Amino acid sequence: MDPYEFLTEIGFTSTIHEEVHVYFPCSERFDRTIYEHIKPFAPKRCEQTFRAIECCGAGGGAYKREPELVRATHARVNSMNAANMYTYCSTCAGMFHAGGVKRVKNFLSEILGVHEVPSTHYARNVSAFKLRKHRVGDCCVQG
Repeated sequence: MDPYEFLTEIGFTSTIHEEVHVYFPCSERFDRTIYEHIKPFAPKRCEQTFRAIECCGAGGGAYKREPELVRATHARVNSMNAANMYTYCSTCAGMFHAGGVKRVKNFLSEILGVHEVPSTHYARNVSAFKLRKHRVGDCCVQG
């Protein structure tokens, strides 16, 4: 169950009142399962604004291997002059924000009224956690 489905299930009814320009993350480019659960929270949606933007730059490590392509993509997004960019992928939000894209917002943060600025260290934090050596069995009772 995704967070938006859970919010609906518990009767949470907050909505985003402004028109939202949606950026679809790679994982939902074609099958928009999570997005279907977001729709009730954002009645004024522009789904085509960023359709030509295929990736935030994190996919395939593009930000390390092809930084000029990523910079060009971020500049292209800024040149679109959209009032905002809403996404539901924290990595995408962080990549676009770090790349200088203005008014990047995360759907969940806005729906919950937290209004967080996207983290530019999200991908680094995830990588550090994944690469950290986890000790198995420290919490288990032996015997």
